[in-house]
Amino acid sequence: MTDDKKRVLGIIVAAGSGERLGAALPKALVEVAGKTILERTIEKLKRAKTPFEALLITYPEGYRSQFEHLLQAQEWECQLIEGGETRQASVRRALLALTEMFHPNPTDRIVIHDAARCNISPDLVDSVVEAVCETGAATLGIPLTDTLQRVDQDSQRIEGSISREGLWRMQTPQAFEYRHIMRAHDDGFEAATDDSTLVSSFCPVVVVKGDECNLKITAPIDLKFLEILENSSSKFESF
Repeated sequence: MTDDKKRVLGIIVAAGSGERLGAALPKALVEVAGKTILERTIEKLKRAKTPFEALLITYPEGYRSQFEHLLQAQEWECQLIEGGETRQASVRRALLALTEMFHPNPTDRIVIHDAARCNISPDLVDSVVEAVCETGAATLGIPLTDTLQRVDQDSQRIEGSISREGLWRMQTPQAFEYRHIMRAHDDGFEAATDDSTLVSSFCPVVVVKGDECNLKITAPIDLKFLEILENSSSKFESF
């Protein structure tokens, strides 16, 4: 477990539009088997042994009331923060709100997780938070296994192979000491699709092996995969 003197504060990034999912609602509010993606994500984080002092959730503009209703129905105490135009902007807004509300110490742990990864294992949440003590930054990741080729965009022909040795796909949650994640967002680094990319420019980031089941809901087919995983899990639990 984490050092008792270090507080753990969580950010759930849930301001995605759901456009690629083909949904009329924001992605976090899409239901799968009667439960929204956001509900599933919160439940997973709350089942972890990591003692979250607070959870901040970013939401898309115009949907605060829907998010409030969901949280109130489940009697969850979470802070809602309106997200930005990009994931990076949403995380920054959440960090600024977190700073104002909780005044974190430099080495307090900040855990950032995409709501779209609603099948995260609570054990993996604990593992990535514990790994922060090594360098001050940690992320989940999966080694690449597919063959990689560079393809000409005009001719659609293979130009050459790319070695997959040492290449990993990043997942969330990612966890950082407060001082590192704030520096990453304060310094105005180039746009990035995750926070480990920003932090790794000045701080070593430990990679904890993730899980293929920790899929990111992006396209309609991912919802089908999630249902299959849930049904498989239920069958195993019945034995």
